[in-house]
Amino acid sequence: MARADHPAAGDGFDLRSYLEQDHVLVISSERWTDFVSLEFERLRLARRIVLRCQDYWTACKAVAGSRLLLTAQRAALGQIVSSFPGTRLWPMPRDMDTVETMEVRLYWHAARDSDPDLGWLRENLRSIFAS
Repeated sequence: MARADHPAAGDGFDLRSYLEQDHVLVISSERWTDFVSLEFERLRLARRIVLRCQDYWTACKAVAGSRLLLTAQRAALGQIVSSFPGTRLWPMPRDMDTVETMEVRLYWHAARDSDPDLGWLRENLRSIFAS
């Protein structure tokens, strides 16, 4: 996400111009990293994080009034972006070798395998991640 008139965007960001920008990171205080940062680490790329926020609304507010970029899953920003006119969701740089899908695994103790509440939770999570 960036301002719709971001000076470095043009028709979209290439990897070089994307990495040269200042970035916002949304991360709760309990977590040490996020999925996007893990992917950057896998690719051996580094963004310049200049602002850390605990929620997407605050991060989007910062992006709307600056040249900052916010990188997140489209699902996380899909609803909130309409609250910030003048911003736009941009695709990741075309020359970035990103993974299209991610594997999510569920783990639980064997003693809890027949727990109906846990079974309900597992099936709901499977349904969410399948779509």
